[in-house]
Amino acid sequence: MKNSPDLMTLCRSEYMRLARNMHRLGLDRATIVENYQTLTEHRLDGCFLKTEAYQPTGIALGCPLPSRETRILLNASRMVDAWLRKHTSSNQAEMLSFVPSESYHITILNRTHYEVSPTYILLTDNEQVEIARFVSSLELGFISVITCGLLLTRSGRLFVRCLPVDDRILHLRQKLMDSFPQLRIKAPIMIHMKLAHLAIPLNDEQLLAFFAWMRRLDQYVSMRLDFHDLHTPTGRISL
Repeated sequence: MKNSPDLMTLCRSEYMRLARNMHRLGLDRATIVENYQTLTEHRLDGCFLKTEAYQPTGIALGCPLPSRETRILLNASRMVDAWLRKHTSSNQAEMLSFVPSESYHITILNRTHYEVSPTYILLTDNEQVEIARFVSSLELGFISVITCGLLLTRSGRLFVRCLPVDDRILHLRQKLMDSFPQLRIKAPIMIHMKLAHLAIPLNDEQLLAFFAWMRRLDQYVSMRLDFHDLHTPTGRISL
């Protein structure tokens, strides 16, 4: 597969758009509070997102990632949580609602999405077989991306920014959408991984300080990820 400047440009443009919106409009406080109230569950080992807010319903890369890369991203999310605890004066116990580290992934396409409908529908066994046969015919072999830092969105989502090495991921996403229209639900533009949701809004001063500090993590979370199969709710599919 050739290098894909169009996909690279598209990803960078979307990251820049989200960053501009954040700096221009600030955090969406109402959405952050609502998501914390409706999408968070408290467990003995911490505060986590409910399954419907992170679990892939269609096709994804990872879930899980390799152990070394998982540890790096988990440590990064913990460092964010520690910074927020130190630099905010909230009496709330939780700063972030985490994605369980074994579920870190890059979404290729969704079967359903919690922002579109509360109905949680997974791929069926028959869809799994058809998609596996179709993916095999593409002969992709592997998909590679480079992680290049963290991003906080207006709605409080903490993402890992990723960029494609070549056009394999775009080729796969487009071919699947063309052949399986049921997977077009909130089709992602970016290539990213979600680590957590912000549990409390930050004020403007805290937000500026957080952005300045967060940039220091860019090099820490920068790495190449090579994927040789896909995750689906009913099993894995070789590339």
